[in-house]
Amino acid sequence: TYLECVRQSLSNGDAHGKSPLRVSSRASVSGSAILDGFCIIEPGAVIEDGAVVHDSVVLWGATVGGGAVVSRSVVGPLAGVEPRARVIRTIASRNGNR
Repeated sequence: TYLECVRQSLSNGDAHGKSPLRVSSRASVSGSAILDGFCIIEPGAVIEDGAVVHDSVVLWGATVGGGAVVSRSVVGPLAGVEPRARVIRTIASRNGNR
């Protein structure tokens, strides 16, 4: 799957002591958010206060609401994860399809 390929790619980079996190300098990640495992956060993405993103990809312009948990998932471009929502092993898209 897509996430397995991302994990493998990031694992290869980790051999040199690099973090498995790839966060764009143009993303907005709250200081109280937790990013854990293999994560990619693209430009324009917003991770709000208290959100947890674990082994996931948050694509450009997407928002993960405060207190939400996203694990082993892909949040698509411009998609929104509601505050305190749980998104586990799924693909969240802008129009709400999973």
